[in-house]
Amino acid sequence: MKTHIKTVTAFFAILISANAFAQTLAQAKKYTDNEQYEKARGVFKLLIAKEPTNGDNYFYFGDLMLKMENLDSAKVLFQKGVDINATNALTHVGLARYYMYTGDAVKGQQEIAYAKNLVLVQAGKKGLDMAASRQAQINLEIAETETWATTPNFGDAVDMTIVSEKLDPKNPDVFLIRGDALYRKDPVNGTPAITSYYQAAKLDPKSCLANVRIGNLYANGKNMQSAISFYNVALKTDSTFAPAWRLKGEAQYSIQKFDSAQKSMATYLRLNDDPSARYRYCVFLYKCGNYSDAIIQGNLALSKDSSITVIYRIVGRCYVESKTPDPVKAIEYFNKFFVKQKISGAPVIIPQDFIDRGKAYSKNNQDSLAIVDYYKALQVDTSRKDIYFDVATSYYKMKKYDKAAEFYKKKIDLNPAGATISDWNAYGRALFLQKDYVNADLAFKKVTVMDPPNPIGWYWRGRVNQSTDPDIKSDSTRIFYETFFDLAIKDKEKNKKELITASKYLAGYHYVKKNFACSKAYFQFALELDPANVDVKKTLETDKDIKAATAADITTCRTPAAPGK
Repeated sequence: MKTHIKTVTAFFAILISANAFAQTLAQAKKYTDNEQYEKARGVFKLLIAKEPTNGDNYFYFGDLMLKMENLDSAKVLFQKGVDINATNALTHVGLARYYMYTGDAVKGQQEIAYAKNLVLVQAGKKGLDMAASRQAQINLEIAETETWATTPNFGDAVDMTIVSEKLDPKNPDVFLIRGDALYRKDPVNGTPAITSYYQAAKLDPKSCLANVRIGNLYANGKNMQSAISFYNVALKTDSTFAPAWRLKGEAQYSIQKFDSAQKSMATYLRLNDDPSARYRYCVFLYKCGNYSDAIIQGNLALSKDSSITVIYRIVGRCYVESKTPDPVKAIEYFNKFFVKQKISGAPVIIPQDFIDRGKAYSKNNQDSLAIVDYYKALQVDTSRKDIYFDVATSYYKMKKYDKAAEFYKKKIDLNPAGATISDWNAYGRALFLQKDYVNADLAFKKVTVMDPPNPIGWYWRGRVNQSTDPDIKSDSTRIFYETFFDLAIKDKEKNKKELITASKYLAGYHYVKKNFACSKAYFQFALELDPANVDVKKTLETDKDIKAATAADITTCRTPAAPGK
C-alpha cells in the first residue's frame, strides 16, 4: 500500500513538474514577444539547466539571441539543440533560421529540407505519434524563417501556413505568419495581409498581436493616424504589451506629437526597462534625429549591459550627425564598437560603420585615417560609390588636389545628370588649385549654367580668368566678377570674403584703366567689408590718384551686360 502511494505521489510530481516546465517555456516566449529579453533569457537558462535534452528550449533560446542580435550565441544554441536532440525537427529549423537570416540560403534550405523530412517521417511512423498541432508548430516556424530570411521564399512560406491550417485550423499563429508573408511579398497591397490578421484576431480575441501587425502595416505606409488607432485597439486588449506602446510612440513622434510620444515611450520603459528596451528607445530617438537624448539612452543601456555591441554604433553615429558634432567621442565609440564586434561577431560589419568613423576622423582633421576607412567601406561593398565625394573631400583637405579631382570626377561620372552644383564646384576648385585652369573654368561654367542666380560659379570663373590673365589683357575677369558682385551683394555678410577679393580686383582693374573714380569706389567698398585691411587702407591714404578722385557710384562702373559664357 505504501509502495502504491509512493508511486502515485511520484506520478503526480512528474505531472506537476512537466506542467511547470510547459508554463515556463510559454512564459519565456511571452517575455520574448513582449521584448522583455533579459527576463526571457533568465527563464531559458533555467529551462536548459532543468531540461538539458529538450530541443525546443534551445530553439526558442536561440531565436531570442537572434532578436538580441547576438548571432554567435544564437548559432551555438541552435547547433547544440541539433547535437543534443537531432531528431527534433525544430532544432534544424533553428539552424536554418541562423543561416537564412545571415545570408547563407543554401545551408538554410538544406536544414529546412531535413526538418520537413523529419516531420514527414515522424508523423507517419507508428509509435512516434507526432500530434497535428506539433506538425503545425514546426511548419509555422519554417514559414517564419522563410519570410524573414535575407533571401525570402514567400511562396513556400504561404504554402506551409496552408498545410498548418489544415492540421490546426484554430491556431491564430497560422494567420499571423501568413499575413507577414503576404505583406512582405507585396507591401503595396496590404489587403490580403490585413484579412489574414483579422482572422488571427478572431481566433484569439485576447491577443493584441494581430492589431499590432495591422498598425505596423499602416505605419510602413506612412499612415500614422491609422497605425495609432490599431495600436490603441491592441492596447485595449492588453495594456501591458510593451511593444505596442513603443510602436505607438514612434508613430506619434513621426507626426510631431512629441508630448504624446514621450508618454508612450515612458510607459514602454515602465513596462520593460531592461537594457534591450533602452537600446530600442535609443534607436528610436536616433531615427527621429534627437541625438542628444539618444546618446543618454544608449549610455543608460550600456550601464546596464555593456555587451550590447550595436549601441556603440548608434551612439557613435549620433556624435557624428549631431548639429554640433563631437568627432572625438564618435571615434571613441566606433573604436569600442569594432573591438567588441570582433570578439562577439555581431552585429555584422556594414560599410556604413567605416564611413561613419571615416567622417568622424575627417571632422577631427585626421583625413589620412578617414581615407583608410572609406577604402575599407569600399572593400566591404564595392557598390558604395556614393562615398566618392567624402573620399575626394578628405584628399582635398590633405592638399592632394589631384586625387581630390579624380574622386570628385568619379562622383560626377556615376550620374552626370544627377550631379549637383556642390559636385561641380568642388571638382572645379580641386582643378583650380592644380592650376588646371581650362578644365576648372569648364567646371565652374557648368555651375553658372545649372544655377545662374547662384554667385559662386561666377566668382570662381573670375578667379580662374584672373589667374590666366594677370596683365588684364581681357575684360573676361572683370565681367565675371561684376556678375558675381551684383548677385553676392544681396547677402554681404555671407559672401564677405569673396566680395573682398572681387572688389580688390575690380579696384585694380579700374586703376590700370585709369578710371580712378571707380577704382576708389571699389577700394572703399573693400575697406567697408574689412576695416582692418592694411593694404587697402594704405592705398586709399597714400595713392595720389586715388586720393584726388571722387568715388563713383559703383553701379555706374558696370559693363552693360554679362556675357553668356
